[in-house]
Amino acid sequence: MIEINLLPEELVPEPILSPPRMAVILAGVLVAGGLSFLIGKYYLVKIPVMDGEIKNRDAEIKNYKEQEKEVKEIERKLTTLQSKVDTLTNLMRSRIRYARLMDSLCNAVPEGVWFRSFNVRVGGSDSGTGQTPLGKRYTIALTGFIIGKDGLEREDRFKKLMDKLDEWFVKAYPDPSKNGVNTFLGARFDKPRLISKVVAKVPPPKEKDERLNKAMDVPEDGLDFSMTLSFEVPQKAPGT
Repeated sequence: MIEINLLPEELVPEPILSPPRMAVILAGVLVAGGLSFLIGKYYLVKIPVMDGEIKNRDAEIKNYKEQEKEVKEIERKLTTLQSKVDTLTNLMRSRIRYARLMDSLCNAVPEGVWFRSFNVRVGGSDSGTGQTPLGKRYTIALTGFIIGKDGLEREDRFKKLMDKLDEWFVKAYPDPSKNGVNTFLGARFDKPRLISKVVAKVPPPKEKDERLNKAMDVPEDGLDFSMTLSFEVPQKAPGT
């Protein structure tokens, strides 16, 4: 049977889910779903990740602070040790160490040269109180003998001796802040000064065996010399 709606058009009810209303509802559902997804992702993923990074950074900061404390403690110890080293260095520089001085003399002696006398006196070579702006002044008086096949070899050995003395005492371990003080010996040395140098007979050997003396080929003449080596000992630093 055919049904005919005889109601006026304005009285006919609209369908419950019309296409426009369906579109609006679907759009709202999609937007709500998207927002829910983003919010859920933020709370479930982003926030835990950020919390983990914050905890890691806090742990790093704590570790760095502990390391900073250790560094400061090490710096404090280094400062204390450096102070002790400076004190000992000043103390060492305030004294002449004769054992090292004798070692340096031995190292400065070339082949065919030996010292016969060694004397230390207060003051310079021209006497005096021995007090200088740097410290106490002393002079070492040395005499020695040089042998060689001829005069040329003896002179060459004497030059080597003077160069070695200059190298071991004047040029070795200089401290510019202390007017050129030899830090190994604790004094500032002047260049060695020659007093006299003459040709002399070689002292007779102790060995009485003529054949042995001939085999040693000892020269008859040698070079007898005397020289001085002056130095200044710095005054003690305050508190040492």
